[in-house]
Amino acid sequence: GDAEPAGYMCTIGTAHSLFHTTSGDLISQMGCSPENPLSAKKDVVVVYRMKRDDPTRRIRIAQFTPSSGVASYMHSFGLTDDFAVLVEQAISFDMRAMVDGSSMIDGMPVN
Repeated sequence: GDAEPAGYMCTIGTAHSLFHTTSGDLISQMGCSPENPLSAKKDVVVVYRMKRDDPTRRIRIAQFTPSSGVASYMHSFGLTDDFAVLVEQAISFDMRAMVDGSSMIDGMPVN
């Protein structure tokens, strides 16, 4: 029942989650890479909510593949009553580099 897709590792997220004004739920997002970094699968971004009465469970409300195919680091995002507005930024997370032993900074290329 968790928001993390099967076969993926969700390693990056936003620095600023937001509270939905109507429900009070925490809304956030995370970038997910295939568990196998040699896989042909593309990264995905998952938008999820956490209910105040069950803060240990992330509930997926949307999922998409970024236009670049790589989940970028999204420092922050916008939220209305009906939409989460995500801006694909130029910093991504290279899981293969991390598996190969690169530092976190070296594993975050800027495009």
